[in-house]
Amino acid sequence: MKKILIVDDEIDVLKALKSSLERQENFKVSTARNGEEALKDVEKETPDIIVLDLMMPKMSGEELLALLRKNMKTMDTPVIISTVRRETASLINLMNLGATDYLMKPYDVRELIKLINTYI
Repeated sequence: MKKILIVDDEIDVLKALKSSLERQENFKVSTARNGEEALKDVEKETPDIIVLDLMMPKMSGEELLALLRKNMKTMDTPVIISTVRRETASLINLMNLGATDYLMKPYDVRELIKLINTYI
């Protein structure tokens, strides 16, 4: 079973994505509401892929991505960025930081499932 970690500060988004992914694809989904929770979660169990929101309190998605890439457990784990940012420079910067791919919000869960299945 594929293990997915979703990191987003919006509880409704986490609940909806977790429910959809577990129901439609039988993924094992864990959630984190911020970067600190995400780091604790990956220490317990390394996910197969991470879906990461950029704008969060305490630690931005960029900061978390940089830490994930420095961590031996997650340095090669695919990370899909979930963002409202549309500026090319920002997206290029994310890819340079180690993002695997990105989805523009709002997106359809089927788009996310397609990306997940592409990378794991």
